[in-house]
Amino acid sequence: MVQAADPPALPPAPADGIWDDTRALTPDQRARLATAVAELRVEHGVSVWVVAETFLPQGTTPRDRARQLRQAWSPAGAAVLFLYDRSSDREMLSYSPDLWSRLPSAGLFHLHQSLHETMQQRSLPLEKRMEQCVQRLLSNIATLSSQQGKLDQVQGRDFFRLGRVFGAGLVLLAVVFWAWEGWQRRRQQRVQPLGRLPKVVVNPRLGAPHGSTVLRVE
Repeated sequence: MVQAADPPALPPAPADGIWDDTRALTPDQRARLATAVAELRVEHGVSVWVVAETFLPQGTTPRDRARQLRQAWSPAGAAVLFLYDRSSDREMLSYSPDLWSRLPSAGLFHLHQSLHETMQQRSLPLEKRMEQCVQRLLSNIATLSSQQGKLDQVQGRDFFRLGRVFGAGLVLLAVVFWAWEGWQRRRQQRVQPLGRLPKVVVNPRLGAPHGSTVLRVE
């Protein structure tokens, strides 16, 4: 019985965020992109990984490979990995769940489509397409992060204002209730209880002059 071979180990996370097995990027291009990747991580807290491979392990799709590498290199936090497979001439983006929750989905979908259109411009050399894609990726992630941050600040201020208005309304309601309760107590104190007349029973006195009667109070 032939035992299935173990899948190849994943490469270690590159220190500068770029794994270029194809040697498509020149040293100058790689240095510029690595600087931009580091700046985005510091300013927006998003880890960006760039991968260009000559071929993928057998039975592995670009989508699977991108997800595997992203999960291995960024198991937590906001992260995105751009993968280019030279053997199939296909690219793939893999977003972390944290990034999906932080940034608008429509913007992330549009970014994926935009990078695909850039990589389809095969009249350009590969290194040019790669550089344009990574630059666009970094620029769009930075823009989406900034816009979402401003929106969160506005929503936070609105929520704070709403809380203050709600709190003031509760205080006003308590004052009105207290005043009404005091007015009710004073009104009850001013009302005097009505006097109760005794029950009078009149019995006739037989033989009395002029029909006199005897009163009995019960």
